[in-house]
Parts: sequence; C-alpha cells; structure tokens
Amino acid sequence: MSNQQLIRDKWDELDKKYKELDKTREQLKASLSIQLLWDNAFKHGKCTSYLGGNLFEPKSMVFIIKNGIGETREFNLMDIPDHLLERAIEFQKKPNEHNKYQCRQLDKLYKYVQDRKQQLKRG
Repeated sequence: MSNQQLIRDKWDELDKKYKELDKTREQLKASLSIQLLWDNAFKHGKCTSYLGGNLFEPKSMVFIIKNGIGETREFNLMDIPDHLLERAIEFQKKPNEHNKYQCRQLDKLYKYVQDRKQQLKRG
C-alpha cells in the first residue's frame, strides 16, 4: 500500500469518527434539552419524544415526552428549543417521505412556529 493510499484511508477513518462525534453531540444536546424541559424524563431510563395533535391545525400541535414508565408531559411548541423541534419534525418526516403533502405540512408547521416565536419576541 502506498503512502498516499494510507493517508487517504486514515483521512476517511478520521472523517467517519468526526461524523460519529457530531451525531453523538446532537444526541447529547437533545437529551440535555429534554431534561431541561422535564427533569425526570430520564429517571426511569430511556425516554421518547414526538409531536402530537392535528398537523392541519398548527395551534393544536404539542411536543410530547414519554419517560421509561410511560408517564407523559406535553409542551407548547413555542417552549421547545428550535433544534428539538427540527429533530422531531425530521424524525416524523422519515416514515412519511412518500407522502409529500404531509412533509409539506410539517415544513409549514416549523415555519408557523418560527414566525410565532418572532412575533412574540417583537411584542
């Protein structure tokens, strides 16, 4: 194996490790944000989070956290950090990728929340 090939292989390995690190950092950021919303979210192990409500009525949508024993807490989308909302929307889009209409509705939901947050900041 040539030095050039060895360097390329090492570079590829390093690139892969950085991608894994980025993924782990995003997961940690999400976990810490969830814990700030609900301090007992991880008290009984792993928790899950997802969007609930009627997608076609953005005001009805909530962010739900379910802990390891099935207890749930609902949060207004205005109170959710942007990165958590983005993550929940992207997660909800994955199984519905074939449903372009639902994906557009999810994008509209994100825009609606962002617009509302801006309005609230302005007073």
